[in-house]
Amino acid sequence: MPLHKYPPAIWGAQKLKEGIYSRLPQHYLQSLKETRKPTPVHWIPHGAKYKLNPKTGQRERVQDVPIQIYYPPEANKGLWGGEGWISGYKYANNDKLSSRVKKTWKPQLFDRELYSEILDKKFTITVTMRTLDLIDAVYGFDFYILKTPKEDLNSKLGMDLKRAMLLRLARRDSNLHPNDPADRKS
Repeated sequence: MPLHKYPPAIWGAQKLKEGIYSRLPQHYLQSLKETRKPTPVHWIPHGAKYKLNPKTGQRERVQDVPIQIYYPPEANKGLWGGEGWISGYKYANNDKLSSRVKKTWKPQLFDRELYSEILDKKFTITVTMRTLDLIDAVYGFDFYILKTPKEDLNSKLGMDLKRAMLLRLARRDSNLHPNDPADRKS
């Protein structure tokens, strides 16, 4: 006699079909069903299951095991760019003959003032150097927030900013580009 009407493995898919979830818009349900892994930050995936050993020439299996990252509550109040706390062990006094000591590596955080052209506001946000590099790579703070998927933003503040920007763009606000109506439409 089974303990449950449905097996626990399908509870996640089942809850999207029944109850309050069934009343959500279809596009939002689709985004809940899609599970995308975040971009690796603290490790480099090999991308292959096997590699050749340079000494023996034998094929060896490669394991792509991601490093477990802890995101503290403070990460929701800033933009950490996928970085987080990593727990592990290190040798005491950098001597392999000594005992191992538990260690937590934390990202270096900076308070920076970032300007949003869409919201026409300056924000003082806690960021990492990786976040600043990502902002430079996409040519601006607004583009970084809008183009980065939610798995990589990994921040309540980032998702709130994205929502506010998308709402402002959807309204076609006349204050968005007061001197250039062509930019307002695009």
